Amino acid sequence: MRDSDYGIIAFENTHSAMTAERVLTGLLDFILMPTPREIAAGCGIAMRLSLEAVPEALAQLDTAGFDSSLRQAYRIITDDGAPRAEALPG
Repeated sequence: MRDSDYGIIAFENTHSAMTAERVLTGLLDFILMPTPREIAAGCGIAMRLSLEAVPEALAQLDTAGFDSSLRQAYRIITDDGAPRAEALPG
């Protein structure tokens, strides 16, 4: 893993992004940001966090009853300066 690799959780709609923010605030370090163009999602808001934090974030969202069909986690990989997205399980 390169230092520039990071995790993204993309959402199908803005309401889902705001709900996830509410659930995870105070539990994990993350920032909300525009969804990277390498990811096709229904919403322009994504959550950026460390790769190591992605499984915990997804588990916390599941515990809170968050509909898993409204989110998808990705690993953002930068090769030679060109980022690409790789879908993560969960």
